[in-house]
Amino acid sequence: MNTDDQETQDRSHAEGFQLLDEAIASQAPETLYHYTNTSGAVGIVGRGVLWATEASHLNDSSELRYALDQLEVAWEDEYKKLNELIPAGAGLSTTILNRMHEATFISCLCEEKDLLSQWRGYASPGGYAIGFDTRILHENYVKRSREGILASVSYDAARSEGAASRWATDAIARWKEEFPGGLGDQIRDLAGVRDAVAANRDGYLKDPDSFMRGVLQKDSVVEALARKLFEFHQQSFGYLAVAAAFHKDPSFSAEEEWRLVTRLPVNQQGMSKGVRFRETPHGLTPYLEIKFQESPSETPISGIIIGPGGDFERRKRALRMLLLSHGYPETIEIKPSKVPFRA
Repeated sequence: MNTDDQETQDRSHAEGFQLLDEAIASQAPETLYHYTNTSGAVGIVGRGVLWATEASHLNDSSELRYALDQLEVAWEDEYKKLNELIPAGAGLSTTILNRMHEATFISCLCEEKDLLSQWRGYASPGGYAIGFDTRILHENYVKRSREGILASVSYDAARSEGAASRWATDAIARWKEEFPGGLGDQIRDLAGVRDAVAANRDGYLKDPDSFMRGVLQKDSVVEALARKLFEFHQQSFGYLAVAAAFHKDPSFSAEEEWRLVTRLPVNQQGMSKGVRFRETPHGLTPYLEIKFQESPSETPISGIIIGPGGDFERRKRALRMLLLSHGYPETIEIKPSKVPFRA
């Protein structure tokens, strides 16, 4: 990409962010709530961060599959048109789709401050709903840092299907532009692969993965193709993992969810920097820390709802002590849940 193209792309990105900023400002509710348990609340208040969980490790990982399943159908429809371009491309779409969720991290918020399903699912026992001033949260995390997107989730099936169709059409157009003769033309250039396999067929059959890794390290042509394919997948499909995170099955519509979504760049070994890990009921879980404030004096935290169960006054006193110990203003409201639910 030359300098002029890069500058054009940068301007386009800046304009896109500006439009997003305007859309958020016009649609967002005044406050969004993050439901969490006691240890989560201590971490959020103490460190000034939200945890964004890697997409496949969410409480219900099938949530992200909703949009990806629709994309897979649309992609296969478009893929059939490429038979002449990719004579040996079976399974490509499945491979791509299975990798799309990697390095995509999500932190969930809710428009409702006292929702029974959220207390049951995320904040039991002894939970809290931490209210964030949406304007300040968006200003601190999205507008200043450009590290992610804060937007509402769509539960509209027709809208999701339309988006999937657009994504698939765009990806195919990019493929045709990048590989006008298909992979067949590229593979015909890889004589080094055929020669290596012919010379050491037993080694290839015994451990094809290790064998091919060795070939990739030695054959510059293969490396060039691998790099080209990797870059194509990153550019053409990486953004779809973020876009897909804002589409969910209509049966979840009562959640009225908003999401902070970010995607880390991945190297050719599939690794991302900056990822942390914690133990959850699902096992080892990757996550990112999303910093939402520079100091408690400029915090977007505007209020906290104490979840059902326990002695409210005692829990309120302890929570107020926690806030003050970290320098938060006394103006943060603390209220009890009105849901008749025993955690």
